[in-house]
Amino acid sequence: MNQAMLSILDGIKFNAPTHARRIFDIQLANQPELDEMYDERQRRLSIEDIEYHLQFLAEAMMVGKPELYGDYMAWTRVVLESRNVPTKYLKSNIKIIDHYIDQEGLLSGDFDKRIFFDAALRALEVPYQEPPAHIDFDANHGQLAKSYLELVLGGFRKAAIQLIMDAVEGGIPIKDVLLEVLQPVQHEIGRLWQVNEISVAKEHYCTAIAQQVIAMLYPRMFDVPSNGLKMIGASVDAELHEMGIRMVTDFFEMEGWETTYLGARTPVQSIIAMVEEEKPDVVALSATMMDHVTTIKRTIAGIREVVGRDTKVIVGGYPFNVVPGLWQELDADGYSNSATGAVELGRKLVGR
Repeated sequence: MNQAMLSILDGIKFNAPTHARRIFDIQLANQPELDEMYDERQRRLSIEDIEYHLQFLAEAMMVGKPELYGDYMAWTRVVLESRNVPTKYLKSNIKIIDHYIDQEGLLSGDFDKRIFFDAALRALEVPYQEPPAHIDFDANHGQLAKSYLELVLGGFRKAAIQLIMDAVEGGIPIKDVLLEVLQPVQHEIGRLWQVNEISVAKEHYCTAIAQQVIAMLYPRMFDVPSNGLKMIGASVDAELHEMGIRMVTDFFEMEGWETTYLGARTPVQSIIAMVEEEKPDVVALSATMMDHVTTIKRTIAGIREVVGRDTKVIVGGYPFNVVPGLWQELDADGYSNSATGAVELGRKLVGR
């Protein structure tokens, strides 16, 4: 690891909580009206937000992708605006972080951080608008998705589950239910939290229902002959989001692969050890949060050490949608933005 990367880790990422508190104090001194706007809980959340800003900045710097930081700031802007925090305070915070890094000497002198802050500020110059809904009501199963969403948001868990089970009994393919109902609804649930229309608790409740639906569909999914191929799916390290990689793993199994699903928050060394033990044909790794990209890179490097390139590694998740070609820089064998695409890619990579 070169000196620039070490300075990012030591100077920013590892000490983000300490820096966040200091940066918040500087912003309060510059904009004292914030002291009146925020109660104790809001102050604590603001410091946590700044810590995230620093973590995501460090991650973008370590992979050399300013667009990751710009996209993160655009997402953060929606979160804050929907909670009545004007964009001007986010812009101010970005500039304070920039100055603070210089003042504290947190980066090696030859590292060009300007491009990352420019990307962040450019993302905030676009006129503000809420992100569009993720459900197309005119799509093939749009009305089913709409009804399911209304039920889970209303707290009608049993009715929501029964709706899906009845749809499958009525002939809707399970793959369609997963891709055209559950997946867009989960994306919409995330958007509703982002724009402050539902709470974190409600988001988790809706996700738990989706997981229960998938579990109840399992007996209907896997009655297919084995094709002799093995696959492991996992969300890396601290990554909490698992619905996407679970769906990808299920799609592999529905095509006859023998799968091992490791779930969320899987430690890097545990993934590597499992790969060394099982020697799968394909490993699929997922990261929804941008600050887990370097963890995927580290995981891939570890996999290469124990099984070489015999096992093919597929990556997916939001950061790879934002930056085309990012997968190549992590030494993955391929990338897909869908479960069906991942299965097709896996088959192609192993020559089937």
